[in-house]
Amino acid sequence: MVVTKTSKGTVVVGRDARPSGAMIQELVQQTLISLGIHVIDVGLSTTPTVEMEVVRHQAQGGIYSLPVITLKSGMP
Repeated sequence: MVVTKTSKGTVVVGRDARPSGAMIQELVQQTLISLGIHVIDVGLSTTPTVEMEVVRHQAQGGIYSLPVITLKSGMP
């Protein structure tokens, strides 16, 4: 677990096992850190794990980076 300390609250970040998950998680984390937010990285995890870590660390929130692209047939 990687912990980056700053002073504007705490957010727990986790991701799924898809190849793009790590890239999206890194983007999310660096954005939060640039905003001065303390990031707790739980790495490869499940949504319930991120939720439990939010409670355990008394964080202000959690983000589970799940890359989703939806294609709809017949779109103009």
